[in-house]
Amino acid sequence: MATTRGKLTTGEIVIVAAGAIALVFSFFPWYRSGPFHVSAWGRTLFPLATLVPLLGSLMMAQVLVDKLAGVRLPQRVGDFTWEQVHLVAAIGAVVIVVCYLLVDRVGFEFGFGFYFELVAAIALVVGAVMIRKERASASLRP
Repeated sequence: MATTRGKLTTGEIVIVAAGAIALVFSFFPWYRSGPFHVSAWGRTLFPLATLVPLLGSLMMAQVLVDKLAGVRLPQRVGDFTWEQVHLVAAIGAVVIVVCYLLVDRVGFEFGFGFYFELVAAIALVVGAVMIRKERASASLRP
């Protein structure tokens, strides 16, 4: 399906914003205990926690390259559409953050970076669902 170059849809704006938030706030504390804190890039959370900002950044990069850079990307990645890739990546990010939410933190509490990552991961899913609907409705128009 051909996309409109240069103009982001609402779903794409949500993905770009969520990807940027996920990347920036991954450097802020995820866990903290007194003066000590660990970001998503810290030794104890690496590499699993880093997948959330990486997935968000990759989703953001794909949208920006496809829409704003004028680069013609293939319609599919293997057997999957970009909409499917976005949805799977976003759901994966949410699953990772929710698993950290449920795990025993042994004296640590969540830092504000974790909460921003949680919101960003949920926004990635919302954006991916919005893109699917936007592109499906655009393909039905004459």
